[in-house]
Amino acid sequence: MMNKKVIGITTTVCLLGGLLFTFTHCGMPASQKLTSKYSDDVSYPVEANHNGTENDAPIPETEEGKLVEQTVDLGLKGFEQILVTMSSITGVDQNNNSIQSLYRNISAQLPTDNSIKSFTASTQVAILKLASEYCNTATRSTTLRSNLWPSTNFGQRPADAYNSQRREVFIAESLESFLPQYEENDVEFLEYGQEMEALIVDLMNTSENTTTATRNIAFGICTTLLSSLEVSSL
Repeated sequence: MMNKKVIGITTTVCLLGGLLFTFTHCGMPASQKLTSKYSDDVSYPVEANHNGTENDAPIPETEEGKLVEQTVDLGLKGFEQILVTMSSITGVDQNNNSIQSLYRNISAQLPTDNSIKSFTASTQVAILKLASEYCNTATRSTTLRSNLWPSTNFGQRPADAYNSQRREVFIAESLESFLPQYEENDVEFLEYGQEMEALIVDLMNTSENTTTATRNIAFGICTTLLSSLEVSSL
């Protein structure tokens, strides 16, 4: 059985790899030693449910004493729901010309109902493309960038904008903006924070130390989170 948390984390890891490949055309010769709380070893409960509490309740028994099989139903947003959700998170108008143009081209690849069975490889590609367009528009707007990451100075170079202390704040604000269902001490919050930490470090080490790279790193994080199953699932 598929668990929503596991699927969401796994999908994000795959997206991280793709985004890293996208950004490796920019070279920064010397790697930097970067540390933060997200790179430290974190102890998690061995057995915890989606909310980080104790184990789920025991599987109930029928009158005959047989165990009732429990299944996890993971629903997926339909294409219009995904369009509206991404608009709500980023603040980008869903009727934006570039958004609508792309949406018309990929809408056939997006899920038409809420069944997880409708999720295919082409569905994920379509979601990734739509997330990328939303994030491209959002990160180019001073106002929208400030709404998503109010503490980040995009006029600084990555070495300054994403130093260890500011990077922690950037990660926290990213998760608060894109995955508000998680609290700071939730297991999922910390796990996503670690994945984002690794992506930011790699992007910094493979990008030129320019203000454009600062915005591109935010674009990569935005696209990764916005295209995750945590956003497109019900």
